[in-house]
Amino acid sequence: MTNQQLIEQTVTLRRKAEDLLSGLLAEQRQRTTSPDALARATGRSSMDRAIRSAERMIETLDRTMVELGQPAGVGQTTAR
Repeated sequence: MTNQQLIEQTVTLRRKAEDLLSGLLAEQRQRTTSPDALARATGRSSMDRAIRSAERMIETLDRTMVELGQPAGVGQTTAR
C-alpha cells in the first residue's frame, strides 16, 4: 500500500469516526431517561464510554496522519 493510499484510508476512517461521535453526542443530548446499569455501578454510562472511545479513535487517527507527514485533523468535519 502506498503512502497516499494510507493517507486516504486514514482520512476516510477519521470521517467515519467523526460521524459516529456526532451521532453518539446527538443521541446523548436527546436522552432523558435514568442512568443505565453501568452508570449506576460506575458513575459513567455506556454512552459516555462509547463517546470517549470514539474520541480516542479520532486522536489515534490524527497521530497516524502526523506519522504519515500530514497535519492532524485533515478532513475534520465536526466539533464537540
